[in-house]
Amino acid sequence: MTTKQTEPFPPEIVLALAHTPVSLREKLSAALALDRRLAKIVAGTNEPMLGQMRLAWWRDMLRAEAVGRPVGDQVLDSISRHWPDDAVCLVGLVNAWEQMLGEPPLPRASIEEFGCGRGRVFAAALLGRNAEQAPEHANAAAQRWALTDAALHIENIEERGAFLELARALPNTERLKRPFKGLAILSALSMRSLKNDGTPLIFGRGAAVAAWKAAILGR
Repeated sequence: MTTKQTEPFPPEIVLALAHTPVSLREKLSAALALDRRLAKIVAGTNEPMLGQMRLAWWRDMLRAEAVGRPVGDQVLDSISRHWPDDAVCLVGLVNAWEQMLGEPPLPRASIEEFGCGRGRVFAAALLGRNAEQAPEHANAAAQRWALTDAALHIENIEERGAFLELARALPNTERLKRPFKGLAILSALSMRSLKNDGTPLIFGRGAAVAAWKAAILGR
């Protein structure tokens, strides 16, 4: 298998990982690397069927036993190493990105499914088999990041607006505690982006202040 390298994380993800407990950091990092790989597949797909085939390969790999997977791809190798028994929990992430292969503008239901599926990666990585017990406000924070971050890369004005609208509608009522402090940073940066009509998550001097407050206060 041809070796494929992982791409550097954007600065907001680096910050989030730095505020994630060390014991969970590699697992979350592997999941977010997969998220970036899936995003790249979708962005580079002109024919939806070809994109679905590539995503189906990842779905099959996540469902397979770690010992039976091919080696040489850094993302897949990292998942095998840090998700040895529960990589199947990441299938929902693949399903989420498959929604993005639809013809723009995507319907509201597809956008909602994307936000939920992509956002669940945090609960899966940070709570493992207890992912279903993730607090609702943590799920909302994860969806806010998932939708806002995706909107930054959408060219269709109508679709981009729908992503931002759904992200703005998510509640932000409670503080996030460990192990979700890294997610709190992403949520705070997303809220700041939403207030500025979808600016990059790390933009201007205020981004550092927002991230610092979130790291301390959890929101």
